[in-house]
Amino acid sequence: MTPARSTTRIAMAAFLTCAAASTATAGLGTSAPANPLLMGGNQNFANYDNLLNKNSFLAMIRALQMPNMRYIAGSPASFWDALNAEFVPEQEILDIWPDAWFVSNGANDWVNGMPASQFSVDRMDAAMATAGVSNIQWIANLTTREDDQDDLFTYLDAQGYNYDYIEADNEAFFWGSEFAAAGGGTEYGKRIANKLAPTVRALNPNAKIGADFRSNEFFTGESESGGFNANWNSNLYGQINRNGNGPHFDAIILHHYKMGSDGLSGYSTANRRQAFLAFPEATIERAARVAEEDYGDLPIWITEYNVIAYNGSGGGSNGEWIRSTQNTGWNAFYQAGFYLTAFANPDDIELMNHHAVRSGIWGMAKEISTSQAELNATGVIYAHVTDILVDAEEMMPVEPDNNPDMNITIVGDSDLNAFQAAALYDQDSETLSILVMNRDDAAHDFQLSDYGLYSSLDIVTYLADDPDANGYKTVSLTSRIPLYEQDAAPFQPTTSQQFLALGQPLDIELPAFSFSVLTLSGQEAPLAGDLNGDGVVDTLDINVLFDNLGSSDPFYDLNQDGSVDNDDVTLLVEGEDFINSFYGDANGDQSVDLLDLSALAADFDTAGHEWEQGDFNGDSAVNLTDLSILASNFGNTNAVPEPAAATLLLALAAIRRRR
Repeated sequence: MTPARSTTRIAMAAFLTCAAASTATAGLGTSAPANPLLMGGNQNFANYDNLLNKNSFLAMIRALQMPNMRYIAGSPASFWDALNAEFVPEQEILDIWPDAWFVSNGANDWVNGMPASQFSVDRMDAAMATAGVSNIQWIANLTTREDDQDDLFTYLDAQGYNYDYIEADNEAFFWGSEFAAAGGGTEYGKRIANKLAPTVRALNPNAKIGADFRSNEFFTGESESGGFNANWNSNLYGQINRNGNGPHFDAIILHHYKMGSDGLSGYSTANRRQAFLAFPEATIERAARVAEEDYGDLPIWITEYNVIAYNGSGGGSNGEWIRSTQNTGWNAFYQAGFYLTAFANPDDIELMNHHAVRSGIWGMAKEISTSQAELNATGVIYAHVTDILVDAEEMMPVEPDNNPDMNITIVGDSDLNAFQAAALYDQDSETLSILVMNRDDAAHDFQLSDYGLYSSLDIVTYLADDPDANGYKTVSLTSRIPLYEQDAAPFQPTTSQQFLALGQPLDIELPAFSFSVLTLSGQEAPLAGDLNGDGVVDTLDINVLFDNLGSSDPFYDLNQDGSVDNDDVTLLVEGEDFINSFYGDANGDQSVDLLDLSALAADFDTAGHEWEQGDFNGDSAVNLTDLSILASNFGNTNAVPEPAAATLLLALAAIRRRR
């Protein structure tokens, strides 16, 4: 079952309403298959730390349920000889990158200090299997070992290793001395077309190749003219069908560190927090528009993203504030903006890799042992969301109307609202998880109605301003991360559970600057005629139907004739598959008798009543019209027949005396 099917109320819409500052109604957008690899990671492995041999590190990755990792990650990928599991010679690196930070740098001299074969493709595959990582993104070295790629991928194929996603180098546009001679991206595109794509396409027709594009044009609209890599993107895209036998690459690779270079200039202290949290959505959706308009609507892989990483955050009070968010809920919510945007745009964003996993450069966690790690706020929320994603079959946007406006503009986008939301659906457990971030500085009510027949709602809310002194918490990694323990560390979600009358509206107040996971479960198959969602078909459903006469909602159109009218009421009252009774049966016992007449008499000649008090025509009044309806069916029964005429006469006499 899916949230979009027409046989349940969730098919009509899963409406979300935001009150407080304003009232908003929202629905689930079109669903797409969930991509379990979406929330990947990034970690520079090719160093002296020997992470692949650290069981504590692998246990931490498993606990985070990270589905996807890069080999090898970051700038060293352009200087890595994967076949021999070693860096290319030092001088060859320095000829291209004179100030390479991992060369001849004392304790950080990876090139000369790393044990031979420490980081082979075989060890990577085995280690990731231990860590529960289901996919490796292989990074092809087209900068210094472009002629080896045929042998590399032939080897991967022979070993049975998965290589469905391949990155054609890492930030290749940086290496001007290597690629500039042929016009920036042109030479790089040729190496993809001539050195990488033919082998990969022949070995694995299902494999996808991503190409490195300069990010500025996509995220912020900055010009790519000037310098050795001028017009890199247009030159590169010009090679996608080189020799007429493309496409030679299938995706646009971007790295997102734009908050670092742009900071929060232009935003006041009063609204910089809203701008900070909205920055991922505004810039990524802009990138998707650029890809659609200028680059054949290729999907985007954001293979590195973070707040500022090594780009710095600028000066002034805004820069100082950005630096202070490291390890806190603010950083966690900023990162959440990336995958919320991806869930809501599944056709545009195919892969994302958080940079980096380990703490140090704005990471998520530090391993302590095979049973414990320190997760910062980013790691806690990441682990919570991956726990949902790994079981989800569908992802979809949540599209609010009248969503409170934050009155800010980012990269030309002025339509930035308080709530950012997306949904994940688990078909096996029939669980719908709605992920909502309130990016505003005020609390807003979030009302959920017509969302389907769920009986239970779990609410987990994280607050940006509630980390402890350093933003970390210690958790057990031998089982699922215990996010909900009441005695856990200070960065603690506020957890509550509500039990719902099936189909009834739900109102939730979401605090300012919060991230919430709303998990709806206990879904039941809809019962025909159960219009109030209480699990039975009875007279209470007649009242609901009266309230919806004249509507166009097919949920209430029981006879499916295109209109909700009295014919539907008659079917509900008299139909064998519904109440199977008669007009005038006030108590719904399938008989029209003295009990029903007594109920009518008790409220006779008054208004503001329902079926159970004798209102049989839905006008909210109990009067002679209703008495006539009852009289016409008095004595009728689908239960046990009983004499009726005498009791009817006595009851009528009683009504006359009362009047």
